[in-house]
Amino acid sequence: MVATRLVNRFGPARVMLTGFLAYAVCGVPLLVARPEPVWLGAIPAAGALRTAAAVAAGTTQRSLRQQLCPPELQSRAQHTSVWLVTGLRPAAALTAGAIAAAS
Repeated sequence: MVATRLVNRFGPARVMLTGFLAYAVCGVPLLVARPEPVWLGAIPAAGALRTAAAVAAGTTQRSLRQQLCPPELQSRAQHTSVWLVTGLRPAAALTAGAIAAAS
């Protein structure tokens, strides 16, 4: 319901781009956190915002795809999206490992 209101107010492109950007930015506290009490509140807040951003962007993306794709291509478009997302996870893990090893 919130994603629909956001799309009606700001448009699907802005909601998706802002959602994807917020998702990435909200991961930063995990990278810079130190063993201090302030991080006990900052990390869960960033996680909640990250989840909300992912839900809004994902819902908008699916709705837009369902509106734009012909019915006979819905399954193919969905499976291509899943393949792209899950296919990039090993590359992301390798990149994260290389960055961690270099630092």
